[in-house]
Amino acid sequence: MATLNDRQDQDFNILLVESIEKTVAQLLSSQVAEALFKNLERTYSIKKDEIPNRLDALVSILEDTFGESTKVLGKAIAKRFYSRLGLEFSNDPQKTLIDYIEKSKKQQPEQILGL
Repeated sequence: MATLNDRQDQDFNILLVESIEKTVAQLLSSQVAEALFKNLERTYSIKKDEIPNRLDALVSILEDTFGESTKVLGKAIAKRFYSRLGLEFSNDPQKTLIDYIEKSKKQQPEQILGL
């Protein structure tokens, strides 16, 4: 299976962070999105551009903050992200945000980002 090259990986990560930020802002507010990113950096030393490599920490923080609503938020983030990648989103009640992101990484590189 082909993998993403460095440029595709960078674009992938940028789109993921944008999807997280825009979805949180749309569903909760831009102030909540800003507070989330500040909390990640201040409390967990996770900068915005490091989030794609620390999704487990993000999900943990969301679960601590929003409880069961994290599932809905995660699916909304994944749906926006898949749309940005040009991939078809298929809702699966068993999948988490991390599952969706891992699945998207396994897509053929030419399917991702229109490359």
